[in-house]
Amino acid sequence: MAQGNELERLEGFVAKLLAEFNGLRGEKEELLEDLRERDERISALEGELASAKSERNDVGSRVKGLIQQIEDWESSLEDGEEKPSQTLSESRMQRNLFSVGQQDDAE
Repeated sequence: MAQGNELERLEGFVAKLLAEFNGLRGEKEELLEDLRERDERISALEGELASAKSERNDVGSRVKGLIQQIEDWESSLEDGEEKPSQTLSESRMQRNLFSVGQQDDAE
């Protein structure tokens, strides 16, 4: 009878180990899936970051070009070339365009 009792205890112990093993296996699969999802998200974010950096560089280049054009235009005015004639509304529009950033900064 003692052997039967010991055998039942061993069977219970093995059943418990197998249940815990299966639980850990399931947890491992969940963690691996989470890891795959995070890797995909990281890849997507890296792509967005690269795109944003590229766009920022493009905008920076375009702004530098605009600044250079303005500086060239100002330089040509200082060299004695005639100023282009502007109507009153064009002058106001330009003044408003350049004052937009200043108004935003003041607020």
